[in-house]
Amino acid sequence: MSLASPLLAPANAAKAEAATATAETYNSSTILSAPSAVNIDRSLLDSDDETTAANNGGGKSKAKGYRASRIALSIVLEIVLLVIPFTLLTTAYVCQELYLGPFVAYLDSFRIMDKGADHRGYYYSLDQDVTYYHRHCTKEDITTFGINKTDRSNLLILPEENTTAEIAQDIMMTHGAVILPQVLTTETAINLRSYLESRHEIQDTLSWQEKFWTGINRLSLGLGFDDDPSIQQAIHEIGHNPMIEATLEGLFGEPDAAIVEISTLTSLHGAENQGLHSDSDFFGSSLLYGRTFLHSYTMFVALQDTTSRMGATTVCPGTHWCANPDMEEICLPFEYEYQEEDVQEAFDAYNENEAFDVSSNGITKKEGGVLLQGDAMMFNQNAFHRGPQNDDPTFKDTNRAMFIVTFVNKRDFEKYGDVRQQGMGTYYYQRWTMWGHSFSDFRHALSSKHSFWKQPWATLKALGITASKAVPWPEHVARQLANQMDFFMEDELPDFKAYMELIDGFVVPYVQQGTSSDDWHEYIPEVFGNFVEAGLYVYQCGLLAVLVIGLLLSPGGTRLSFVKRLLGFHLIIAGIGYGIFYGIQEYSFLGQKIVSNEIKVTPFGTSGIIPDATTLPDRLDYLVGSRYDADFLGSYNRALDYQPGNKALNQLVQEYGSSDLPLDCLANLIQEQWDTPRLSNPPRMLLQDAATGYWTVMKDAATFEYLQRLILRRQQPLIQYIDKYLLQAMADARFGRRRETAMAKYQTMALLEDLQGRFVSTLSLPKGETGRNVPASFLRSKSLLHPTSSTTAVGLRSPTKLLRPTSTPHYLSPGSRVWAASGTGAIWHGSWEAARVVEKLDNGLIKVVYDKDGMKQRSLAPMLVQPYYHLVQGDKVEFLYSYGGQTWDWREGEVDSVSPLGTYNVQTGGRVISRIGGDDIRARVLRQELQSGDVIWAAVSENGTPTGGWTKASIVETAEDKVLVKFDDSDLWEEKKLTDVQPYFTVEEGDFVEVRLHDGSWSGATIEAAFESTKDKNRKGDDSEDSEDESGDQDGMGKRDFDVYVHQYDEELEGVEEHEIRPLLPLLAVGARVLANYADEGTWFPGTVDEVNSYHRTYNVKYDDGDFETHVIRDRLQVQS
Repeated sequence: MSLASPLLAPANAAKAEAATATAETYNSSTILSAPSAVNIDRSLLDSDDETTAANNGGGKSKAKGYRASRIALSIVLEIVLLVIPFTLLTTAYVCQELYLGPFVAYLDSFRIMDKGADHRGYYYSLDQDVTYYHRHCTKEDITTFGINKTDRSNLLILPEENTTAEIAQDIMMTHGAVILPQVLTTETAINLRSYLESRHEIQDTLSWQEKFWTGINRLSLGLGFDDDPSIQQAIHEIGHNPMIEATLEGLFGEPDAAIVEISTLTSLHGAENQGLHSDSDFFGSSLLYGRTFLHSYTMFVALQDTTSRMGATTVCPGTHWCANPDMEEICLPFEYEYQEEDVQEAFDAYNENEAFDVSSNGITKKEGGVLLQGDAMMFNQNAFHRGPQNDDPTFKDTNRAMFIVTFVNKRDFEKYGDVRQQGMGTYYYQRWTMWGHSFSDFRHALSSKHSFWKQPWATLKALGITASKAVPWPEHVARQLANQMDFFMEDELPDFKAYMELIDGFVVPYVQQGTSSDDWHEYIPEVFGNFVEAGLYVYQCGLLAVLVIGLLLSPGGTRLSFVKRLLGFHLIIAGIGYGIFYGIQEYSFLGQKIVSNEIKVTPFGTSGIIPDATTLPDRLDYLVGSRYDADFLGSYNRALDYQPGNKALNQLVQEYGSSDLPLDCLANLIQEQWDTPRLSNPPRMLLQDAATGYWTVMKDAATFEYLQRLILRRQQPLIQYIDKYLLQAMADARFGRRRETAMAKYQTMALLEDLQGRFVSTLSLPKGETGRNVPASFLRSKSLLHPTSSTTAVGLRSPTKLLRPTSTPHYLSPGSRVWAASGTGAIWHGSWEAARVVEKLDNGLIKVVYDKDGMKQRSLAPMLVQPYYHLVQGDKVEFLYSYGGQTWDWREGEVDSVSPLGTYNVQTGGRVISRIGGDDIRARVLRQELQSGDVIWAAVSENGTPTGGWTKASIVETAEDKVLVKFDDSDLWEEKKLTDVQPYFTVEEGDFVEVRLHDGSWSGATIEAAFESTKDKNRKGDDSEDSEDESGDQDGMGKRDFDVYVHQYDEELEGVEEHEIRPLLPLLAVGARVLANYADEGTWFPGTVDEVNSYHRTYNVKYDDGDFETHVIRDRLQVQS
């Protein structure tokens, strides 16, 4: 098709003729003879080409350029208005789906607090995850107690040479802390401290990613790997320190521990004392739940010579085993407070504390201890410690800077089924890009061949996208967020929202402003939804604009390609987004945890049935665990070896186990030695129920067999090795990854239990040889393992021998835990509360402080203070019961079960009341063994009403819930309830008693002298030492006479016979409600005891009408219930 105009037709015809002529000329070889013709013809052609280009080709070029420019503009608009918004929308949508899908499922696996907790803080969901028990500590549990005060810190120092994993493990397990010399070189410590000081100077300008916490003149910074070369050097030196490696191997079973904190903590000069605390919540700690939570240890490295007065960390050794919520009174009774004129006096008092400031210079004193520059202290996060004040006048204006690294276990679910999480109650100051590392990464901090610390690999490790057995950042966030712990607490959300509004250009305020003001679980999904909603709105606007503009700019023939291009953009971006979502969900390290259902696996599987004979362990009981014995538990496999009762018995086995005596003889001998220190309340052997974690009292035969097993392990190392292997195999079958298989449940366990039984029985002595040639002194007539059948057990099954001491029993020494009579004022209701002895008073009374109310103290007669024992299933008790959520009263019941967490389930009225705390329960009938002929104190009553007095008597006959007694001062026999008889304790010189006067009334008096009765001696005669007194007093306690001083009449009475003396009523307590005979006028008015005059046994009474009276004698008071 020609584009030429009809006006050019003649010219074209002429051109055609000329062209024909020219061709003929060429054909006749006349081209050289006709140059002019050729030139003319070319000029015509050239002129024609130019005309055609002008009219044809030039138009095409312009059209192409115009079209290209329109397409380019369209593509730019598509990218700006469509591709970028759609990419952001896809990103927001993928993040929302990852959060609402996999991450919420991951989050749910960390929820513990939402499932409830009791009044003390124990979490309901962890009831049957227990591996230890609620251990209440006293001063005796401080592992440096009784050791020279100046040498204590030396016990924690690791030897610089020949440090082994075993040595480090033993120090840490014993004391809860170790001191490691020369962790950092002096140069590195100086450089790192210099860098930190430069950051401290500009602390107000630091970002939230770096400055984690500030307060009470303290500052904590999270460190980044690339922040300063000194940080990299410090990480490198720690990674190559052999003592740290040995310590980690001893604690975790391997040195490659996970790192969950790299930070610093600086106490500025003038900082005050912190309170004594533990970094881990005992109710959610690795000690109590060894297979549920990761075992964690923090290391403080001194970046300068840190004197005690500068703030070297205070530690209380041994407290990592303790469940006490507060250890201040035990560890730090003498606080370091002073005026300039009495500094030495303050030093001397502070140095007497059980807690002390750690040092590495060999001096454990406030005025001389120093933790040297570059030295470190590593401690169990359950141990009680604190940062002391920084007030050293020698180093004025010097800040105390510490470099901090915290280690936890790595986990291997595939191999061990290990599903432990970070413990509850603590948090870690670490930047999010520093998570996911382990100790082996420290070795390569300066290596150019490894890029673990460089981007983007550091981010991939931190997010848990690359495979790692360490702890990734999302896990830390999930733990904190699921339980609304630090950084995600309710009161922190408003501050976070306000902070985000101040970051210009970071987010649109509407997008990040959710409606929730205190619930992060509502707020975060709402923010994701806002991002998606905002992205969708921007995308829709951009799509509309692109469609309108693109269609207008695109030529008609290119509109189809425009639409195809838009679809391609969408498909590519959506495909990438889906690929990222699918890859993270299915193939990332965290995704695999969800896909494999690892997050749903619990440490012990389904809950078991609570066994019989449950009890709460005592510190001196021997514990046989069934929930340890796994390589990944590391040092915690030996947790029970550091139980005081286990240490005592194991030491006896070590001492006597190599003897050539027969096996059962050795077992009897060791048992005798083990019981001797506590005849009033013998230690027990308790077995942990594998299904529930509850502790049960082992039967006599099982106890004896296990003791033989301990001896065999001592005598033959091969036996110890095989026994250990069998225990590990049994633990793996019970709790390992394949525990739900039929083989593990039935066949494997049955086989292992059979092997263990055959193994022990084969190595024991054959029948017929037991006891041959055994010395008579080694045979126990009244063994705890083999109680005599003639004993009548009153109360519960565990035997407790009735004591007949002639002096104060050892369990009445200060600090001893006891059962003390409870009641209002001097009225004893026959029940007992747990208490501790404060002191024995000069008048013979025992001052106690009750566990339930630490401010409540009473002075009681010795017979009203009994040896403490832990309640066992079946014991009669009273418990504090609430109804309606408001009113409380005491009710009677029977112990149904005892949790290792120290709570009780009690049967009452045909139902079971659960989770009664140890402070809300008290013994009702004290367990005793009563036999005919036993001498006791019996309650005195008149017309069936107790008078409050006690008299000496003897048991005639025993029954299930009562006894028949014969009074020493008469021939009367009387039935008494068990609550009306008590062990007999002799009254001694100085004791306060009541004496019967000639008119038959009783009056308060003091024993001035006690001596053998002259009447009794004359009646017996000089040769009657071996005869029995007809009164039935067969225990060597002859009748005595007393000289007494009667306070009421200021008169001395001599030769008062024993039956005319009775123990004195306990003093009324301050606050007791009474009716008082005002001024002894015969009129009784209500009032309250305001003060007790203990020596004269009189009271100051504040009457309800406002009057006040002093020195009111007891006879003028009636106690109101």
